[in-house]
Amino acid sequence: MVRLFAVLALFLGTLVSWGARAEDVIPPPMGLAEDDPIFRAKPNAGSDVVSALQLGPLSVVLEETTLSDVRELLGAGRIDHLPGADRGLAWLCFTVGSERLWLANNPTHGGFAIQDVSAIAQPGASPSAACPKLAVDPARLALDDGIWLGRTTAAVQKIIGAEVKFSGFHMLYEHERPVSGGHVVDTRLVLEFREGRVIGLWARKVTRN
Repeated sequence: MVRLFAVLALFLGTLVSWGARAEDVIPPPMGLAEDDPIFRAKPNAGSDVVSALQLGPLSVVLEETTLSDVRELLGAGRIDHLPGADRGLAWLCFTVGSERLWLANNPTHGGFAIQDVSAIAQPGASPSAACPKLAVDPARLALDDGIWLGRTTAAVQKIIGAEVKFSGFHMLYEHERPVSGGHVVDTRLVLEFREGRVIGLWARKVTRN
């Protein structure tokens, strides 16, 4: 009986430990589902819609800069994976003022460099080990074309200069271009808005076959 209790205690302790770890990670939020009908339409932008993120003094170049590069250069952050996953999606999460920012890669989509940038307005969000505070001026945080949270939808449309595609409270810009070796560079920008201002952002650059 004593041995049975010991085994149960060990089992429960493992569950508690795994549960604590599972709650300790903060995965990137989902924007539009990949099967949303909006993605069935042809790309609507005339050129790449995203290539880099200006993160304070650091320029994060998509498909070039790695998560390790960012962590080393900023001296902050923790590279996380989904619990139980040794490969696949990996990310850094940062809290910047009233915003949360994620930088992510997915080896199954082409490599270990950063391919995805996500950000949401989240007033009152508390920094944590999984999403530490980053001492960066929010004014120095933007995609390379100047688009970021708080921008008006009118300003976004003027910057990109292409007809936007809408799905509910989301707007989408996408561009594809062929490159050598028979590959295609796919860039995508999904923006969530309320009352005419951007409150969520998902940017991606992926080179695929």
